[in-house]
Amino acid sequence: MNDSPSRTPRARMPYRITAFAQDVPFHRTAGTADASWSSSRSRNHPDRYVRRADYVLRLDVISTATEKSDAVFRVGH
Repeated sequence: MNDSPSRTPRARMPYRITAFAQDVPFHRTAGTADASWSSSRSRNHPDRYVRRADYVLRLDVISTATEKSDAVFRVGH
């Protein structure tokens, strides 16, 4: 059986996939560490941002300077 999210019925998706799907879409905001870049804030959890940590994208509450830096992305064409 193929467990890819696009082929798995919603009722059978693992919790982490359905929980993440509930947080989409994200709101694009001014960067948390640099306003000329962008950050993505969760719609359902407005205190959480997408950030990169250990080569993984995460959805976390951010408060430290390092976390704020991890939550900025340069959006380009």
